[in-house]
Amino acid sequence: MAQPEDKEMAETAQGEESLTPEEQARRARVEHEALVAVFKSVRTASSDSRLSQPAQWEEDGLVPDHLTGEDLEMMVYDYLHAFWDREEERALEEADQEPKPTFRTATRAVGIPRAFDPAARAEDEARAAQEAADAEKEATAGWRTESDAFGESESALAAESLSVHGGDECPVDAPARGDGSFASAPHERAHEKDGQEAAAAVVHDEDDNDAFEPFELTVEGVRGVVCLVDGEPAFVPYAPGEAPEEEVDCTGIKLLQGRTSYYLYDSGRMTDAFANWAFMAEENDDASTLATLAREESRTYPRPMPASSLKNDPFGFTDDRIDEAWKVVQECGSYPDIAETFASNGDRYFFSTDYLSRAYAESLAEWASVERYMNV
Repeated sequence: MAQPEDKEMAETAQGEESLTPEEQARRARVEHEALVAVFKSVRTASSDSRLSQPAQWEEDGLVPDHLTGEDLEMMVYDYLHAFWDREEERALEEADQEPKPTFRTATRAVGIPRAFDPAARAEDEARAAQEAADAEKEATAGWRTESDAFGESESALAAESLSVHGGDECPVDAPARGDGSFASAPHERAHEKDGQEAAAAVVHDEDDNDAFEPFELTVEGVRGVVCLVDGEPAFVPYAPGEAPEEEVDCTGIKLLQGRTSYYLYDSGRMTDAFANWAFMAEENDDASTLATLAREESRTYPRPMPASSLKNDPFGFTDDRIDEAWKVVQECGSYPDIAETFASNGDRYFFSTDYLSRAYAESLAEWASVERYMNV
């Protein structure tokens, strides 16, 4: 008897087979762009000292119209694990070791689109490049023969192709539009002012313009290329639909699995320690948070944890919330090692008896709150 998940996968596969090749290609591109957008949002959240959650992606409009929020969530999960598996295999190969079997923990299987399969994608890109080369050869055969008859060079022809845009000059190897041009259409000029200022921030010697290499830039959400225009670096937006496909970059992205959701962060913008604190805050288990932090403080430094530290970001506890959490810690029986102590000025501390004796914890609390200020 077919399982519900198998039936769902079969229906999905049947639905995808009924799509036209054009629609399949469109969906693959949209899903690719969704992955790019998700990992960008993860990095933005990490820069703002927040964890990124799948529920937020739907609120931010990152879910493609043909997918559900759960579909995107599982696609990101699968993509990350496929990336980590490839990185592990590569590291093992470099160390000349046999790869170990990997075990997936996804709750259901979600196929990775062909566009995200490295081998299939390389094959498709090679075929597309060959077709483009054949088309260009056929389209330019006539004018190349004529230009050879007049002795014109390829560089002169490239300059002529740019003259329709007012003599703007860009290196011929710069990223080009679909028609080979660089100048922006009138409706794109609104973004050029900010782009010119961004491009001007790149300082180049006037005598070193020959060494200038074009590069991509995004200005207020508009992608374009910075290239030389009249000898100066300038921002030229891509026309709609002509921007090259961005690579999906999940380097440094880490995952924390919660009770009902997972959380992502960029380890290059958020430390692992802060990510774990934010994770505990998001899980809303105050008793576990108090006990975990008290143990960590007692084991790592060692010293008792000031209760006031729970009022800081990312926890934001109030005095009443701390009291309630401590009450649960005492009554639930899951944290028998967690104890409380006070300094003589009333400052409150928590510690773990697994790492600190009560006498030592009390002396450290007294020194931190009272005695160290007497020695200043």
